[in-house]
Amino acid sequence: MIYDNLANFRRYAGIAPEYWVRAFTFLEQLTPTTPEGRYELEGDRLYLLVQRYEVQPDSSHPAEVHRRYLDVQLLLDGVETIYQQPLPANWNEATFNQAGDIGFFPFERESATPLRLYPGVFAAFFPGEGHRPRCGSQLQTVRKVVVKLRLD
Repeated sequence: MIYDNLANFRRYAGIAPEYWVRAFTFLEQLTPTTPEGRYELEGDRLYLLVQRYEVQPDSSHPAEVHRRYLDVQLLLDGVETIYQQPLPANWNEATFNQAGDIGFFPFERESATPLRLYPGVFAAFFPGEGHRPRCGSQLQTVRKVVVKLRLD
């Protein structure tokens, strides 16, 4: 997992040299008024999702994990808390959706670390790293970009 300022993205370019800088160069051009939707930079190898949704203080949604994609999350507007949580030892991998590259598992606050995202700060979750987005200290609408970078 990486949690850093957008200005420092080049420190991590070795993760995927062909795609990392390209994705972040594109991110630097986005504004809070960028239209929602999917932006393909390299087909399903590298794409971005611009989203708008409400974060909730006491959300009941589960944590999630991916197997093939690195998930980079950056807010364009608002404040969101994402919890990083290790996969539980008893997680049932049979529930993993291969086509959507997503699995869900129960959120456990006592084993989770909160990461506060706001414009200019990003979090990156590697395949196998559990995380729970869409949380906040109060109900509010955020605009966010999720970069999906396939690492297989």
